[in-house]
Amino acid sequence: MVYKPKLISLCFFVIFLTFSISSQTSLACHLQSYTFFTSCTSNVPCTYDAQCGTGAITAYLPRTDEGGCVMGYIKGRYYTGSCGFSGGIGYCSCGDLTSVLDTSPSSNGQECERWSGRRCDTDYEEGNWDSSDSKCVVCNGKREVSYFDCNGDYNGDGKCESACSNDVGSCDDRDTGDYCGTNGRCTSDCSCCEASDSDGGKEYTVKGTTSGYYGGSCQSFNDTCVLEFGKVYLEEYFISNRGINSELYDCSQRTDGLVHCVDGRCGCLYDSDCPPGGTNNLVKGKCDSPSGTDNPDTSGYTYTCYWPACTKNDECVDNYCCDKDPAIPAADQGSGTCNWGPSSSSRIYKNKYLCDPPEWSSDIKTTSNKSVLDLIFIFFSHFFQR
Repeated sequence: MVYKPKLISLCFFVIFLTFSISSQTSLACHLQSYTFFTSCTSNVPCTYDAQCGTGAITAYLPRTDEGGCVMGYIKGRYYTGSCGFSGGIGYCSCGDLTSVLDTSPSSNGQECERWSGRRCDTDYEEGNWDSSDSKCVVCNGKREVSYFDCNGDYNGDGKCESACSNDVGSCDDRDTGDYCGTNGRCTSDCSCCEASDSDGGKEYTVKGTTSGYYGGSCQSFNDTCVLEFGKVYLEEYFISNRGINSELYDCSQRTDGLVHCVDGRCGCLYDSDCPPGGTNNLVKGKCDSPSGTDNPDTSGYTYTCYWPACTKNDECVDNYCCDKDPAIPAADQGSGTCNWGPSSSSRIYKNKYLCDPPEWSSDIKTTSNKSVLDLIFIFFSHFFQR
C-alpha cells in the first residue's frame, strides 16, 4: 500500500501522454469554408451575419483539424462580417480585408498556396497556377524555376512561363532561341523577336536594315562597310533561321560598275568604274557620285551608273561616233546615239557625214549615187590626209 500513490501518479502521466500524442496526430491542416463580403459595415443593427455586408461569397481559409496537406488558390481579398449580440441587441462587426482561397484553380497565373502541418505552419509554399501543365510553379521573373504539390517540391524546366507573366505570348513553355510567332525566336527576356530585312535579303546594291534575334536578344543592324584584311568589304546582314546573320561581300568582283563599298552598299565612285551601256552598249557610263562628271547633286548621290544620251564623240566607246557631235550642223544632229563605227555599212550618217573615229568628216554632201568603190576611196583619202 506504500506504493499506491506513485502507481496512481504514473497512471495519470501515461493517460496524459497518450492524450497529448493523440491530439497532435489528429490535428492537421485543411481548408474550412466561411462567408465573406465585398464590403462590410460595422456597428449597424443586425439579426444575422448576412446583414453586415454585401456581395456575399463562400471561400476558404486554412484551419487546423483532421486532414493533411492542402492546396489553396487565391480567390481575392474580402471582408468577414458577423452579427454579435449584447443585451439582446445585435450589431455588426467587420474584420480586415483578407486574402481568401478556393479549393480548385480557376485561371492561368492564379496564385496558389500549399498549407500543411499540425497548425498549417509546415512546408508553406506559394506560386502561380500553370493551367497548361496543371501544376503550381515557382517563378523567377518570367521563368519557371520549380513547382510543388502536396507530395513534394520539384525542379522546373527554366523555360518562359505564361503563369509567371502574361506578356510572354508565343514564348510560353519555350526557351531562349526557340522559334515563336510568324518568323521569330524567343529572347532571354521571353519576348518573341520577329525577324525582318528592309532590303529583302542579300541585296548588295541597297543599304538595308535587318532586325531580329541575335545573341539572345532582339537587335537591329544596318549594312555597312568594314575594313578587313587590309581591304574594304561590305558587311551584309540578312535573316537566316529566323535570326540575324551576316557575311563579308567583295564588291570589286562585280561587273556592273558598282565595285566599291559605299555607305553600306556596292556602288561606283568614278565614271571609269561604269561599263558601256545605252543603245547597243556603245555609250560610256557615268557615275552618280561627287567624283563623277556632268552630275550636279540635285537629290542626293546614288553612287550608281547611268548612261545619258551622247553629246560628242568622246562619250561613245572607241571607234564610234555620236550623231549629236558639234561637228555636225545642228539641223542635221540626231538624238544623241552612238551608232556609227567601224563597219563600212554604218559609217555614213544621213548620206552626208562620214564617221571616221574619233571625228566626223562633213565634206561628203551625198552618197546616194556613189558606189561602194567611191565610198572606199573617200574613206582612204581621209585616212591618208591625216
